[in-house]
Amino acid sequence: MRTVIVDTNALMMPAQKGIDLENEVTRLVGKCEITVPSIVVDEINHLVCREGKIRSAARVAQSLIKRFRIVKTPGTGDQGIVDYAKKIKGIVVTNDKELKKELRDTEIPVIYLRGNNHLELNGWCE
Repeated sequence: MRTVIVDTNALMMPAQKGIDLENEVTRLVGKCEITVPSIVVDEINHLVCREGKIRSAARVAQSLIKRFRIVKTPGTGDQGIVDYAKKIKGIVVTNDKELKKELRDTEIPVIYLRGNNHLELNGWCE
């Protein structure tokens, strides 16, 4: 079974863009396990302390995290996600421009927001 790794902004897409993250990922990849790196959980928890729209989206993300498996990941930020994805040969869901570029440069498949209403997969063939 494929493993899909979600980053912080992917977890906030449901609140910000109305994306059904689970259904979109399943539509693109089929049966898979969606995981959340511990570094992403930490970042979401930090964002909940902010004000405004970010806080609201982070709260939605916090509740969404409970539906997925949390995995302990070494490192920090984007590099921790890249290293984990390489290690397990996972697919990463992100809309972070710089992270997408790094993932593509290292030939890690990426799922990203396309057209503000659906996700698209790049770099993976079954």
